[in-house]
Amino acid sequence: MRQKTGATRSGKPSIMQRRHPVREGIQRRVRRASLINKDTLNLISQNLNGLSKTNHIKREELFEKFNTQQHDIALLQECHTYTYTGPEDFLVNNNIRFISHSQHARRGGLGFLLNKNAQTAWCNAGEYINYRHIDGVTRISSIQLSYQADQYTRRYHIINAYFPTSDASKSSHDAMSIQLLEAIKECPPSAILIIGGDINAWIGTKENWDEDNHIVGRFGISGINERGENLMTLLLNSELKAVSTFFQKKKYATYRTKKGEEADESFDRTYDQFFIRSKNFKLVRDFNLSDLTDSDHQGISMRIYNKPKPSPFSRKSCHRSSKTSMRRHTNKRTNKRIIWQKLYDNEHRKQYNTSLTALLAQCDNINHSSLSSAINSAATEALTDNARSRPDWFQLSKETLIKVIRSRDIAMKEFNCSRSASTRSTALEKLRWARKQVKLAVTEAKEFWFKTTCGKVERGSAFNSWAAVNDIKGGLTGHYSAPKQSKLMKGDGTFTKSDAEAGEIFCKHFQKVYNNVRPIDKSVLDGVEQRETMDELGVAPHPIEVREAMKRIAKLQDNRRE
Repeated sequence: MRQKTGATRSGKPSIMQRRHPVREGIQRRVRRASLINKDTLNLISQNLNGLSKTNHIKREELFEKFNTQQHDIALLQECHTYTYTGPEDFLVNNNIRFISHSQHARRGGLGFLLNKNAQTAWCNAGEYINYRHIDGVTRISSIQLSYQADQYTRRYHIINAYFPTSDASKSSHDAMSIQLLEAIKECPPSAILIIGGDINAWIGTKENWDEDNHIVGRFGISGINERGENLMTLLLNSELKAVSTFFQKKKYATYRTKKGEEADESFDRTYDQFFIRSKNFKLVRDFNLSDLTDSDHQGISMRIYNKPKPSPFSRKSCHRSSKTSMRRHTNKRTNKRIIWQKLYDNEHRKQYNTSLTALLAQCDNINHSSLSSAINSAATEALTDNARSRPDWFQLSKETLIKVIRSRDIAMKEFNCSRSASTRSTALEKLRWARKQVKLAVTEAKEFWFKTTCGKVERGSAFNSWAAVNDIKGGLTGHYSAPKQSKLMKGDGTFTKSDAEAGEIFCKHFQKVYNNVRPIDKSVLDGVEQRETMDELGVAPHPIEVREAMKRIAKLQDNRRE
């Protein structure tokens, strides 16, 4: 029995309620929020403007908000206590660990807050923490974390920085840049570098810099100053990106330079920033403004994807990094894709064979390691491709698709640059029309490629039906199934985990096979008795005998079918 509202008496929503557009929108947002919060590391940074030991209210508020907002790591600036100097390290409610150091009683000072998981990761990294002082003020601190799960691990090198203000001398700013570069160089190659803190500079947005500048994005407060230009040079050399400028939010101001009734938005500046390397920027999930305690600076928070990556010695990673794939893989040294399918082309195959022969001629002793390195070098020279990988259907209609995509990008740029409501509405109509054209072009390109490929199969091509199905699947998706790596058993009973171990077993096997030379005594053949020779078997069979043999074979086949 149902009520008038459409809901059952058990409280479950009906089909119409589940399909309501408002309800679907709410469910979509919940799913998006669950994806953002899943397997993420939540960092927050804020300038506290002093943290006195006697002001228990501020400290309790700091620890309580850090716990309730479910942050993993907090980067704190200006943690000076006004009376004492030196380090602080203690636990709060056996849950949160507070670590800080201040060389000056009334200036500077940096600290960290770690939850239980972050404390475990810090212990896994050897409890590494380092402080750097400039003109008697603690301005740079770095910490390392190592998150581990089974055979997987992910390391972080987090730098907490508090830049000098505009009142400081030029020598202090230069010393800060030098010390920060040294702290960046201490980051291990396998770790993810994150820099957060109070930069006391204006770096602006993309409109304040050249088009080639990929350090800052399109969002934020525009405007730069001399300290921002100096900092930009350091960011360019270290390949770092300002995270807040790539996320569209309602507010970006973290500090107001002028207070009172006359203050307006022109005095709002973004002094607090998070920086991350360009190669790791895709791991960032979200950026927001958030406070831990009352201060003249607004806090900033960042969520980063924290699912540990496979260890290079795990089984799964060895299966994925197989170099025997005939599709494509990346050379880690040169960062170039090797496309083994080019060996089907005569010109590429000749070039590959020529370079491989020349490399093997230079080797004094040819073994598995020298042979694999020569194959890799020859493939890097002859079979690499620097262009972006595209599916086969895209390559067949490349000119048409690129033309439509460029028009879509131009419409998107006009929409983002439009300020007034009238221009924005017209730009939105152009953008929608351009997106429809892209969808139509993609559909037509896929259909055209599918027809041409099926035509080759119907006319009778060189590949069989299953290979045709795989080629059609790979051409539409752009992804081909990786070949399975064969695992061989070693002498101790374990299986191989890499191509090098399998190659050693193959080398030993074939050395035994081809070098198995045994003495032969031909005199044994003289002792074999000659049997009676049947000359009639050398005569060609009669047609009648052939017919009888064929009848007998047909009867045998019929009996097998029964």
